[in-house]
Amino acid sequence: MPIDRAPWNTLVDDDGSNLVGTIWDKDKIKTVVLDPVDAALVADGGRVQHVAFNAADYGVYPSGAWTVAVGNMTSFSYAVTQQIAHVTIQLTNSVVTGTPSFLSIKSPLTAPRRTVTAARLIFGSALELCSVYFEVADNRFYLQRSGSQLFPAGTITELSFSIPVFRV
Repeated sequence: MPIDRAPWNTLVDDDGSNLVGTIWDKDKIKTVVLDPVDAALVADGGRVQHVAFNAADYGVYPSGAWTVAVGNMTSFSYAVTQQIAHVTIQLTNSVVTGTPSFLSIKSPLTAPRRTVTAARLIFGSALELCSVYFEVADNRFYLQRSGSQLFPAGTITELSFSIPVFRV
């Protein structure tokens, strides 16, 4: 959504004499610049939406388990700007059992096409990057280790990623 320029158009340029024109004070900056930008962001959905914890949103494929408790979710949020939703997830100390090929997280919103990014993953103290993709068919994010390695059983000390989900 474009920013409302009506307040901007009411400003008068000075002719160089410093006798005419609109004086810039805090109120003018607020009403001419900040308020229209805030309104455009809200109209476009640009506010951050926090996702409530639900243990059923976390899964594995094809077998095993991924235990994520309410205290493990540091943040799970998204913000939509234009037609792109930026989803951010941060988890700490969740536990994987078995050796699944994929970890999965239910998406808080739907999108018509697949997107890919990388996630920062720490097993114990070992840092690695893994692929994250959004799957349209079942509305989930899937995490896969490099080289299609299986996830080992153990504690994921930290997991975080931010992914753009295209809504057009």
